[in-house]
Amino acid sequence: MPEWVGAIGAIGAFGGTIVIASTESWRRRRAENDLAIIAGAEIIDRLREYLVTVDILSSIFLPEIEPMSRELLDGYKGKLLEEQMWGRDEIMPLVVLPDEVAPRLQRVAARHRRLIKNMELLKYATWPANVSRLYALVHADLQKSRDDLIRCRNEIEHTLRGMYKVDDHMS
Repeated sequence: MPEWVGAIGAIGAFGGTIVIASTESWRRRRAENDLAIIAGAEIIDRLREYLVTVDILSSIFLPEIEPMSRELLDGYKGKLLEEQMWGRDEIMPLVVLPDEVAPRLQRVAARHRRLIKNMELLKYATWPANVSRLYALVHADLQKSRDDLIRCRNEIEHTLRGMYKVDDHMS
């Protein structure tokens, strides 16, 4: 048997290996995207609700306003505590989405915990400079959270619309 027949067989085997590897890679990417879509669909409503809360609190916690009573602070802190934050396991499938959706949501969750702590500190702050500084920190965290939430919401909605037919209430 001529040597070129063996060479053609080797090339065919190599080509078959590439096709199998490509197919497996495509299936793995497809499974990762499906998980991201499922996770995004589960988290999108909580993300929207939290965005409403952040918008409301952003309009209240302005650095130039007068300090509020402990009761009011407790009420706002309670509103934040009511929000169901997403856990790391819930956002891990979102790693495959563009625009750093998963890290942004993790940062929002970290800011959420810091907001609660700063609101607790505000209840006991007595020096005007400390109160003003804490209000500024709370307001800045709320603004950063709002920006990240909007970007994440838009990217998740875009992904959901692009992959599957989505109800009209997604907008």
